[in-house]
Amino acid sequence: MSVRGFLLFGSLAVLAGGIDLNAQTLLTLPADTPVRLHTDQNVSSANAQIGTTVQLVVIDDIQTNGVVIIPHGTVVFATVTDVHSQAQSTKGGLLKLKLTDIRLTNGIQVALGLQPASQTQTVAAVIAGATLANPLVVGGPSPLAVSAAGSDATIPKGTEVIAYFKTSLTVNSDKLASTPGAVAENAPPAVPARGPMTNEVVLVLKQAGLSDNEMIARIKASPANYRLEPADIAALKDATLSQAVVQAMVEAQSRK
Repeated sequence: MSVRGFLLFGSLAVLAGGIDLNAQTLLTLPADTPVRLHTDQNVSSANAQIGTTVQLVVIDDIQTNGVVIIPHGTVVFATVTDVHSQAQSTKGGLLKLKLTDIRLTNGIQVALGLQPASQTQTVAAVIAGATLANPLVVGGPSPLAVSAAGSDATIPKGTEVIAYFKTSLTVNSDKLASTPGAVAENAPPAVPARGPMTNEVVLVLKQAGLSDNEMIARIKASPANYRLEPADIAALKDATLSQAVVQAMVEAQSRK
């Protein structure tokens, strides 16, 4: 049988078997797709620590062409990246959180930001007596970055947050059908971090998406309690920490 005849025979066999080669449909959500979230717990600068995770919940189904890609009730996590209690600062409490990606059990992963990628930041504003700190978002300051003069900064349960897809998302419809109602797999680890910085805290900040410059600034401003034996440094590099961040840790430890 010729190659052409073999291919024709194979095509007929597929059709005879009732296999639909076009069963998979590509579904796309564009960058800057909004995602309404609300916090599912209270968080306060009085007791939060760097690395503490805070649970949020998706309010609405995220769908396209009538197909739900991210169902309402999906859990999203934010990580505390900066915190000062009222007792630690004469200026009052400070609390900053950073959203992690949405990760679903069907393998879908979506990077979220608090600002549309196509727009720029606004200036700070004062709302209800508490100044919302950087980073800011278009249309108003971020509800996940709060400072309060004369008291601890608090983000109450039920606070609504609008996040945005950082990039477009394209998935196969069959992948959605394989695990309906998928929810977030797990939160990043919560690591005690008030006081000295440790290897674990730096890795949490890396996982939360902080840039090298942000991590280095935090390392320089905090007491150090790192483990920096050759095996420890190798483990940090295996976790994709840059040489600049590792060097900042070494220099901070040497200043003890």
